[in-house]
Amino acid sequence: MLPSVKDLTPVRTWLLPQLLCSILAIAGAAAAEPRLPGMVRVSPGTFVMGSDDVRLGEKPTAHVVEITRAFYIGEAEVTVAEFRRFDPLKKGQARHPVTGVTWHRAQAYVAWFNDQLSPRAAYRYRLCTEAEWEYAARGGTSSTWMCGDDPDCLADFAWFVDTTWELRLVKTKRPNAFGLYDMYGNAAEWVADYHADYDLAPQRDPTGPPTGWRRVHRGGAFHSAAKHLRAASRDSELEGHADASLGLRLCASVEPGRWT
Repeated sequence: MLPSVKDLTPVRTWLLPQLLCSILAIAGAAAAEPRLPGMVRVSPGTFVMGSDDVRLGEKPTAHVVEITRAFYIGEAEVTVAEFRRFDPLKKGQARHPVTGVTWHRAQAYVAWFNDQLSPRAAYRYRLCTEAEWEYAARGGTSSTWMCGDDPDCLADFAWFVDTTWELRLVKTKRPNAFGLYDMYGNAAEWVADYHADYDLAPQRDPTGPPTGWRRVHRGGAFHSAAKHLRAASRDSELEGHADASLGLRLCASVEPGRWT
């Protein structure tokens, strides 16, 4: 026999305040979390960075990395239109990824971008670390490419040598599982780290060596072969290097003590 409303009254009297508290807590957390236009929040997690696929002439580099704090990453590469707010003379098609940018110029754009924020903003923009970039590019997968181990899958996700001969508009291919566009191909992307061989011991929030000669860029470009679009593929250039296939993507961190 089903309980009557009267029988359930004590339960309701106890349960409703608990539910109300839970709803208010969830709503409060959601209200406190910053909403960054054009950015995707990536939750903390652990993944295998690098690759042991020596068929491509590389030494084994696979190692475990833990990302301990959530971060934000641009759903697309920085476009020419966005960069023109910083440099009105920048040439190019407005919705193409901006290219021809040195690592120092990319950092100057980041600094300018942060200067536009309120001093009370709970977040600051920056270049991604190499580990954050690969974690986001993989989109929760462990395959050679985020779409699988067969390069034929890339045609739906990437502008590269098999699908184009020039830069293309951002966000015109499918995104990865995290909702990020053009992580592979179109324009390569500067990251913050100096280039060096990996420390193959397990790492937490690695940021690369403190000094070096070259900075890492990731993702490959419109002229790259599929092997250079692998999630684990690395490349690097001198900080003053600029070319027509190298751009940037923003990351952002929440300031400690402001929101967690």
